[in-house]
Formats: sequence, C-alpha cells, structure tokens
Amino acid sequence: VLQVRSTASAASRPCFSNGSELQLLLRPKSAVPFAVHSTVYAQRGQTWQTLSLSSQADPEGSMRLLGEIGREIPLTPGEWTLWVVIAPHKRQIAPDRLPALYQQGQAALAAQQLALYKREFTIGGCSGAAHE
Repeated sequence: VLQVRSTASAASRPCFSNGSELQLLLRPKSAVPFAVHSTVYAQRGQTWQTLSLSSQADPEGSMRLLGEIGREIPLTPGEWTLWVVIAPHKRQIAPDRLPALYQQGQAALAAQQLALYKREFTIGGCSGAAHE
C-alpha cells in the first residue's frame, strides 16, 4: 500500500508484484470548492495506458484510488511512471501533455484548477527492492 499526502514523493521506487494492492490517498492543501474526478495513466517511454482504478472523492477534494496489480493495473513487468490528474468534473487532459504541465509546478497547476501527481514504480523483479 502506497499512501501519499500532497504531491511530494518518496525517494525510493516502490516495487509491486501481481496481486499487490496499490492504494493512493491524495489530499489537497485546502478544501476544493467544486466536484473533482481523477484520471490515472501509466507511462513507459512514449507509451501511455489509462488505468481504471476504483476512486472515491470526498466533498473537500481528497481522492482515494485503489487497484490491484495485474487486474485494474494490467501492466507488464518493468519500470513505469504513474500519473494521476485531478481536475474539475468532466475536464480531460491528454496524457502526452502531462510532462510539460508537471514542469510548470503545482502553483501554476492550481491556477488552472488542476492537481497532478507523478510517481515512478516497478512491477516485478522485486527481490531486494522496496516491495509493496
């Protein structure tokens, strides 16, 4: 289980095996006055894959995402980058725009009513790694 508060990420790259549960809890610094939704992508090189994680949002904008490696997260073994976009309801962001948006920083994203979380992780080959 990987739980994260804010957009800061730990230095280590977590490693997951098939059947492992991935749970993210993302909370805004302050309450959000509008309904939000999340879109989750996995990236490897130039390949982007949309993931269908279970999600729950509370009225203040916190988001809980849950999925199982190999089921809701059907990724091949190797290194991946997880991207979570939290935006006002029905607003969609093309995944290939995410790296450039991330470079703008969280303050610029907040001004656009967006939150973006990025985390690198590995699937498979977990012996000796930070196994989740």
